[in-house]
Amino acid sequence: MMMRTIILAIVITVLAHTSFASENVLRTQNALQICTRSNANWVSFCNGLMQGYADYVMLAGLACLPQGVTRTELVELFTADQILETKAYKNNDAALAAASELFAAAYPC
Repeated sequence: MMMRTIILAIVITVLAHTSFASENVLRTQNALQICTRSNANWVSFCNGLMQGYADYVMLAGLACLPQGVTRTELVELFTADQILETKAYKNNDAALAAASELFAAAYPC
């Protein structure tokens, strides 16, 4: 619980100081920029983001991630060239939509 509180505080602080904060939705192209930064705070943010997206697709029944898939593997999938082919990336939809497309394709049920 403490870790979630710390991560939430970091996210709020970071987003308050970026252009991403002006919108209620994290767009795919912005999420891709975030997830390709080398700064430790952004790496942590991206890892948490991918964990949340993974939880969502599993709970929604959109994908079946096998046990043992790491956040690093999810980030690598999200930042791979395949993202450029997703409908969500092309339309700059919510990053959740792109992650759902990618995770469902990589880990179908």
